[in-house]
Amino acid sequence: LPEPLLTYNLYSRFEEAASISNDAPEKITVVGEIFAEMPSENYATSKFLFSFLSLVAQKEDENKMGSANLATVFGPNLLSSPEGSSVQAFGLINALTEFIIKSQKQIFETAEKKNPNLTSVEIPSLGENERQRSRSWASGSSRKPDDKQASIGIGIRERGRGVPRSRGSVPSMSVRKAAPPPPARTNPPSRGNPRGRP
Repeated sequence: LPEPLLTYNLYSRFEEAASISNDAPEKITVVGEIFAEMPSENYATSKFLFSFLSLVAQKEDENKMGSANLATVFGPNLLSSPEGSSVQAFGLINALTEFIIKSQKQIFETAEKKNPNLTSVEIPSLGENERQRSRSWASGSSRKPDDKQASIGIGIRERGRGVPRSRGSVPSMSVRKAAPPPPARTNPPSRGNPRGRP
């Protein structure tokens, strides 16, 4: 993207919001009002992304990606200064991103109250059918390769042995045996002659 998702224009406002204590009730309002000023495309993408990240954080026991870890990964890519961000700024950005992940529902409700036009912005959703398909794909259950995969042997294992298929011009893989160990010395070197020479 030519600029971060949360836009350069709103950076200073987000930076000010990051300095408000997470315990302060007005922080949700302030952050929500900033989102209300966003271009509709950025708003839609942000709402979808933070909703998704919230779902990921709920599975922290399984995926080890809580809101703090997600904020560390995504924060610097979502919000940065046009002049570049300092190490200190990364701390604020990550803290704000974590706050948004944890409070995303209330923040976006606040934004839509402030700017009712945002309620008509189409937000993609991951419906139950797509979630189920996504889960079965990720777990490998009932996954069938498409025609292109089948034609070139990508991701297909033969007879459960874990050996990739070899097709036509694709060279088959051979397994080399390990070289035998060097022979053991029969005559240890004497103390006076460390190299064992006569």
